[in-house]
Amino acid sequence: VEIVDMVKEHAKNNWTPFSTRLVELMRECLSSQRQIILLLNRRGYSTVLLCKDCGHTTSCPNCSVNLRYHSVDNSVKCHQCGFEYRAPDLCPKCRGTKMKYQGTGIQKIEQGLREMLPGVRILRMDQDTTRRKGSHITILNEFSERNADILLGTQMVAKGLNFPGVALVGVIQADSGLHFPDFRASERTFQLLTQVSGRAGRADNLGRVVIQTYNPEEIAIKSASMHDYECFFNSELSNREELSYPPFSKLARVVVEGKNESEVVFFSETVRRQLLAAAPEGLKILGPAPAVLEKIDNQTRYSLLIKSRNTQVLNTALSEVWRRSAERCSTIRTIIDVDPVNML
Repeated sequence: VEIVDMVKEHAKNNWTPFSTRLVELMRECLSSQRQIILLLNRRGYSTVLLCKDCGHTTSCPNCSVNLRYHSVDNSVKCHQCGFEYRAPDLCPKCRGTKMKYQGTGIQKIEQGLREMLPGVRILRMDQDTTRRKGSHITILNEFSERNADILLGTQMVAKGLNFPGVALVGVIQADSGLHFPDFRASERTFQLLTQVSGRAGRADNLGRVVIQTYNPEEIAIKSASMHDYECFFNSELSNREELSYPPFSKLARVVVEGKNESEVVFFSETVRRQLLAAAPEGLKILGPAPAVLEKIDNQTRYSLLIKSRNTQVLNTALSEVWRRSAERCSTIRTIIDVDPVNML
C-alpha cells in the first residue's frame, strides 16, 4: 500500500485527479492484462456549478445544499430531495456565460480516464448506474468475466468483492469522508480504506494499493495503509474518551423539523428545557443548533445532541420528551434517534 501526497503532486504542476504513481501503475496493469478497481465516493460530475462572473452557485430551492452536475443527462440534481433541472447555460442570477464546473465527481473521473487511456474498457458502478433491478449484478458479472479493464465506483466497490484478476486498487480522494461533521468520520474512513485495499491481490499475484490524499499524516489513512488496526483503535479511543463520545457515553440525537423556522427554534428550546427538567444531573446537551443539513425538502431542521454516562438517566429524559411531543403543534415533528448512525 502506498500513500501519495497530492499536495506534492500539485507542486509538480500535476493538477489532474490522478497522481503520477497511480498512472504509472495503471499502465503497468493494463499492459500485463490485469484489472483495476478505482474508488471515488462521490456521485455526479461536479460538486458545484459556479458562475465566474458573479460567484453564484446553483443550490436546491428545497434543501440547504448545492446541486450536483451530472454530465450523462446534462442536469443538476439534489441528492437529498431529488429536485433536478437541465443544467443552465446562463447564470440564473446575472445571466453571465462563464459557468464553471468545480469539484470532482465520479463521472468526471470516468471522462478523464477515457481521455488519458484511449480504448480502455471502463465500468462505472454508482447509484446512477445501478438504479434498475439487477443492474449491479450485471456490472459485477461483466467485470468478473474480464469484459472490462477498470471498475470505477463509489463505496459499493469496496464491499467483499473477489476478483482474482485485480492487481491494483486506487483511491482517488481518501480525504472525502474525513470532512463530515461526525465523530465516526475517521472510523468510517479507516474502514473503507481497509475494505477496498483487500480487493487487490486476491489470487497468487501480489496486489498494489495507491491511496491519494491531502492529509498523509492523518491517523486513519496511515493506519489503513499499514493494516494497523490496533494503532488506529488506540488513537480513536483516546479521542473519544476526551470528548465523551461512545463507548464512553450513551448518545442520542433529537431533531425538530417543520416549515416555520420560528416554531422549530421555539420547540427546540422547549425540548432542551424538558431534558434538563427530567434529568438535571447526568446529561450533557449540545444545542439546539441548525442541523448540518439545515433544510431538507422545505423542512427547517434543528438538532440537539445528548450525551450521558448513565443509560437509565438518558432514557428517562428522552421518554419525557417523547411523551410531551404528542402535545405539540401538528406542524412540528420531533425525531428521537438513540445511538444515531446518521449525524447529518
